[in-house]
Amino acid sequence: MLPDHDQDRGYERSPTMSDRVALVVGAGGPLGRSVALKLVGAGFTVAGVDRNADGLSELPDGIRQVPGDATDPAVAKAVVDRVASEVGPPEVLVNTIGTYGIGDALSATPDQLRQMMDVNVGPALWLTQAVAPYMKERGSGSITFVSSRWAAEPYAGVAAYSLSKAALSHLVRVLDLELRPQGIRVNAVAPQLIDTPVNRSFLPEEVMAHATSPEAIAELIVLLAGDGGAPVSGAVLPAYGFCTAPGGPHGPAHSAALHLPKRIMERVMSDSQKPAELFRRSLDAFLAKDMRAWADLCAEDVLVEFPFAPAGTPSRLDGRVAIFEYLRNYPKIIDVHEIDSLEIYPTDRPDTVIGEWSVKGHVIPNGNAYNMSYATFVKVRDGSIVNYREYWNPLALAQALGDVSFF
Repeated sequence: MLPDHDQDRGYERSPTMSDRVALVVGAGGPLGRSVALKLVGAGFTVAGVDRNADGLSELPDGIRQVPGDATDPAVAKAVVDRVASEVGPPEVLVNTIGTYGIGDALSATPDQLRQMMDVNVGPALWLTQAVAPYMKERGSGSITFVSSRWAAEPYAGVAAYSLSKAALSHLVRVLDLELRPQGIRVNAVAPQLIDTPVNRSFLPEEVMAHATSPEAIAELIVLLAGDGGAPVSGAVLPAYGFCTAPGGPHGPAHSAALHLPKRIMERVMSDSQKPAELFRRSLDAFLAKDMRAWADLCAEDVLVEFPFAPAGTPSRLDGRVAIFEYLRNYPKIIDVHEIDSLEIYPTDRPDTVIGEWSVKGHVIPNGNAYNMSYATFVKVRDGSIVNYREYWNPLALAQALGDVSFF
């Protein structure tokens, strides 16, 4: 039991604080949300962290919502300290955030490798650094990450991604050696393919038939994190989902599932680097109001142009950081409800497509309708957007915004 006052920590424990607090990072996504709900069912007081505030808003009221981007070490520490002071020191940490990218080893770029490591490995380390002192003080704790089958079994075409997940799996074992003497267990689950809307958006049904549900992965995570996983530390547990194949372990579906990684790669390599697919994924991120995900689709040196931008607003943005800063407040100003039309046209250049699309929504501060049509030119290099040029009607934008400032 923790004391009512901890001068070293500099906070007083509130009477409403729980002695069984779980912190779920990535709680705005399908897997993180499932983990958060199941931890509540297991008796924990849960705080959910995600950079996607709209995803967090889908959590029920009983789960504390803490917006934050754990890829930033300072933010990771800040959210852990906030949860410790407002809810209670975490007994459980589950980190579900991650990203995916394709590309073979010979074409990998420093930017691609940095992005995979920054998202798939960095937050696990930064969050552990932040939460470990609280767990050491308690004398116990459990930390669980999400690795991948491709961390242990190499497949051509996902060099940077598989390296980052292999590093995460190795980090589990290093942390186990360092933290187990203080009573802190560190484990990971290693799914192959999770049934999420993003995966369903580009993988065929025959592949998705072998995907594992977020709820099933969440059950395993909660088992590891909770009292039932007490004997387990330093483990990376496979969660490939083969046993769910129709027809049982000797049926044709199971036989096909054995070759699933290759089939996934064949489909991903054929589609996801194409300009049309990257453009669709950018629209998915736009509609989900996840501006960080939108920016992550761009190369570090991306050039974004808005030739019809109103006077006093940027018509050109250089670099991924600049476009994220430009977009980060967009969801607070304009709520896009739907993309009600979309046509994507190939060009005579295989790296470029043209999109015509329109949206319906409203301006949040004044309630005005926001109905806009766009023409967008997208150029891709090495699986990332390198040039994004977009045209819209500046008069329609001005009429919708009225006196509202976008910047």
